[in-house]
Amino acid sequence: MTMHSLDQILEQYKHSADYKRGVTYFEDAHVGVIQLDEHGKMIRADVDGSNNQTYSVDIRFAPAKHKLGVPILRGFCNCPVGFNCKHVFATLLTTLDEFDDSEISQILPMGFDSYEGQPSDLGADASKSMSLGMATAGSAPAMATTAPDGKQTDLQLHSQEGQESIEGNRVFYILEADPETPQLEIHVGSFSAQPLVQLMQPVNIQGILSSRGRIPPFANENDRVILQFAHHHSLLNANKRKSSIRIMGEPGAQILQAASKTNRLFMRDKRQLRQLSPIPDETVQLDWEFNHKYQARVRASLPAQNILVHPLPTHPPMFAYLPSVNPKETKNGCIGQLQNLSHEEVISLRAQDWVYLSKTDDGYTLDTSLIDQSLMKLVKPLPKITTQEISPEAHMKVKPIKLANGQTFEILEPLFQYGHHVVSGFSTLNSILNYASKKVTFIQRDKAFEQKFMGPLEEKMRSAHQDYYLFNMEYPQTKAFWFGNSDAKDYKKKWIQFLSYDIPQLEALGARFDISEKIKFKFETIDDDSWFMDLEPEDQGQWFDLSLGFSVDNKNIDLIKVLLEHLGELPSLDELAKAEDGAKIPIEFETGRFVFIEAKRLSKIIGTFYELLEPGTKTKKPKLNNYHASMLQNFANDLGEENIEWRGSKKIQALGEMLNQQGAIEPKKPSKNLQATLRGYQEYGLSWMQFLSDFDLNGILADDMGLGKTLQTLSHIQVHIEKEKKVKREEPLGPCLIVAPTSVVSNWIKEAAHFTPNLNITEYYGLNRKSINIKKYDVVVTSYGVLRQDAEMFAQSNLHFIILDEAQAIKNPSSKTATAAKEIPAMHKLCLTGTPIENHLGELWSMFDFLMPGFLGSARRFNKNFRKPIETGGDADQAKRLQARIAPFILRRTKDVVAKDLPPKTEMIHRSQLTGIQKDLYETVRLSVSDTVREAIRKNGLAQSQIVILDAILKLRQICCHPALLSLPEAQNINQSSKLEDLMELVEPLVEEGRSMLIFSSFASMLDIIAKRLDKEKIKYFKLTGKTRNRQALVDAFQAGERPVFLISLKAGGTGLTLTQADTVIHYDPWWNPAVEDQATDRAYRIGQDKPVFVYKMTTESTIEEKMLSLKERKKSIAESIYSTSGDQARGLHFTLDDIDDLFAPI
Repeated sequence: MTMHSLDQILEQYKHSADYKRGVTYFEDAHVGVIQLDEHGKMIRADVDGSNNQTYSVDIRFAPAKHKLGVPILRGFCNCPVGFNCKHVFATLLTTLDEFDDSEISQILPMGFDSYEGQPSDLGADASKSMSLGMATAGSAPAMATTAPDGKQTDLQLHSQEGQESIEGNRVFYILEADPETPQLEIHVGSFSAQPLVQLMQPVNIQGILSSRGRIPPFANENDRVILQFAHHHSLLNANKRKSSIRIMGEPGAQILQAASKTNRLFMRDKRQLRQLSPIPDETVQLDWEFNHKYQARVRASLPAQNILVHPLPTHPPMFAYLPSVNPKETKNGCIGQLQNLSHEEVISLRAQDWVYLSKTDDGYTLDTSLIDQSLMKLVKPLPKITTQEISPEAHMKVKPIKLANGQTFEILEPLFQYGHHVVSGFSTLNSILNYASKKVTFIQRDKAFEQKFMGPLEEKMRSAHQDYYLFNMEYPQTKAFWFGNSDAKDYKKKWIQFLSYDIPQLEALGARFDISEKIKFKFETIDDDSWFMDLEPEDQGQWFDLSLGFSVDNKNIDLIKVLLEHLGELPSLDELAKAEDGAKIPIEFETGRFVFIEAKRLSKIIGTFYELLEPGTKTKKPKLNNYHASMLQNFANDLGEENIEWRGSKKIQALGEMLNQQGAIEPKKPSKNLQATLRGYQEYGLSWMQFLSDFDLNGILADDMGLGKTLQTLSHIQVHIEKEKKVKREEPLGPCLIVAPTSVVSNWIKEAAHFTPNLNITEYYGLNRKSINIKKYDVVVTSYGVLRQDAEMFAQSNLHFIILDEAQAIKNPSSKTATAAKEIPAMHKLCLTGTPIENHLGELWSMFDFLMPGFLGSARRFNKNFRKPIETGGDADQAKRLQARIAPFILRRTKDVVAKDLPPKTEMIHRSQLTGIQKDLYETVRLSVSDTVREAIRKNGLAQSQIVILDAILKLRQICCHPALLSLPEAQNINQSSKLEDLMELVEPLVEEGRSMLIFSSFASMLDIIAKRLDKEKIKYFKLTGKTRNRQALVDAFQAGERPVFLISLKAGGTGLTLTQADTVIHYDPWWNPAVEDQATDRAYRIGQDKPVFVYKMTTESTIEEKMLSLKERKKSIAESIYSTSGDQARGLHFTLDDIDDLFAPI
């Protein structure tokens, strides 16, 4: 048996567009809970798509087609793509990230499937099988006879086919009778009483057609002989997406007759499939068919019945028709041989076009010379054609519907009556056709009258027959409005709104309503001054049960419990916020009983307690932690003068008041053993961290880079450890664990030795780390990589603290790093970062999910409630609400506010101009990538073209830096860069003046080019990239002034380094994320700097670089909206079509 890994399977798809989109969805944590079904050998997950849509993914793996092959991915999704889409690949990537190989291996197949191991070239194999007229060994006798000249003459089926069952997954045939050449489509599906078009799947017919190997389980020998017969007569169209048989001539007749005997021949009837059963030969009549475009043609129909017949161009001619569905009649269609039409007459009948009627004084007439004369000899006389005008009446029916699957819901059927004729308001026809004996009447519809009623209905309701195929299948003649299934969001509220407010308005316009008595609702009144909030403490002391509600008829109603039961039926926060003043929302607090609550108050309640309203907690009271105290206090303050009674424990109320008193935290002094003098803001940082830990709370120290987060944290740890040594515990606490990027682990050791020398600290890193007993130390410093590998050991160490430095490392909540960190318990937790939000608010959620799980609710709810409204919609109110929620637990100070003693920092934009061949190359590539981007947007839409856009931007940025960065042969030969020349003009005099400088670039290869130029000018330098191993030695040498220039890769050296020797920072190329650039600048502009710092940001005029500057400001606003209490900067960052036009505009 051969066993393959999921990585090997995915390797086949890594160059596909869907895979690349899936990577983005994986990185943005779109995938919810994943289920591995070992018994069913499948993976299931829900994936968040665009437009707040959630898709269900079901993934299976088929065995390999040969011994050395890789299992075949079968990923199904209910998104529009449906198969092996981006949601499937995002799920698989998340599975790799969250599960061990041993768990994943349980759902992968072993070995290979013998019957699918067939050659892809089936032509010769199939022809050989047909020429021999034989089936596979052990099967029934031959089912295709062969004449002496080698040609097949008859198509014969197995004698037992008529009794075979069609249950299960089987091949079936669908007759498409309307095209110029009728087709018999071949599909695989699972049959039911009424098969649905949506459940069908195309089938690759190779396994059926080929004579080698066994027939697939969904087919049999009869399917093989039908396909071989069609293939022999060149009637078979086969590819991976669709397989069909052309129906024509004598072979076509035989194929239809054979297919009908399988009991698996069907014809489409809207969204249903109707089985075609063979019947004896039939005689048809030719009469006249009219349409609502005032056209006519000859048609075939059954005598004395208004049933359309489809003649088929076979020898002899055959027919198919679908009888009207009547409970007293069979639902099957019929197929058979025509008695009274020749092949030529069938061809003429199928080839004719519609002919327009001509207007006369008393109606219409038809120029019969435009009709095929052979048909005119057979067709009945043309009836008299007249018109009539009738004033309509609007008749609306509201009634309940129950489907076979037990689902129930109400519908509104809009009908308009014209005399004795009733027409649905959904009908797009302009007239009603009334057929009478020897007379046809066109009744013109009054669309303006109908629209008076349809317009308001279309604004408020959806179309049930278009939304729900099961309804359309069971009630094919009913076209109606609805508000979704009875369990749909806002269902009852919308019906209440409609019945209470909208029906009277429509009745005033003249509509007549027929409303079923089964729709009944009862409304109650909330007692005045009866609102309350009850907090009941649990034994643990940190948790509280919450009750919030009102009284009705002297009975307390717990509104939180009611909201838990009906949250899906309520308006969204956005809808509540936009509600008019005084608007009220109906809430069902008991079955059939409703109360109205003002939209503004409901918005405050849901907005405050949103994360507590989780599904699955209907039988339990919501739990509040100490960290909810601020939220409760803000909620009570928001209610203002509105009366609400506090009941139960006052502890959480008092804590909330303390958390909301900005700056009123009790001051705490650092340890006498601290070998440093804290500045005022650093002492406050220590007091703030002490306050949080005293109340079992956790937080984020988010001071600007260079303000001494390391020193504040070490002083905090020292105070705690000195306290802890005085406490007697049954099980002593373990060490304080500090997790940092590998590049700064040694810096923590160095800083601790300097500031807190009496702390027993060790570096837990390297191959020999397992020999270290971490419980012997006060502080243990390790890397994120080691954290992932040794998470289980850390989890069992009873940690005193776990502190994450550069905590943006856990910004992806589903990553292995974040998962490992969140599984390690500790008495206290702390995050350190200068940029808690680099790209989006999901990063902030991930940090708080580590610090205080549940504080910001689930990821999905946070995205819906905060992230999308703020980032995409620019919702300042939600930004303000989020800022108020996190304010007590995130401390951020900028240099401008707290570090007045820092030397001034001067930032300057240094612009270059493209010239000569470099400019020509830029324009050539710009035109090419611009066309590529616009074509991608045209095909896939703007949201799905991000990779193409970013790739185009990358190429243009590379040309701006130096043409040699571009991987094109013609670019490699260009050794001209205006910006490089400008850089040297800037560097050379600064070096002569004795300045020390940092030169950053996001391209390591650009640093190599700069290095060669510095070598040529005999300027000494250090260089640090991702490949550099002796980082600290280079830093120390630069700090000692050994060389004046330090070339640094933006990603490799943008964080964790102290380079205050430099007084000049040069950003050779702009980076789209302003936070990353600021981090790099702060290597020099930080505590310890005693010289003015000059920052040069190089850019090329009128190019992609200059146009990125405005986008950078927009990105920066997302983070600022959370730090700022004003919230007026909340704007989302996304490419718009205007951005595309601007980015790729000519120089």
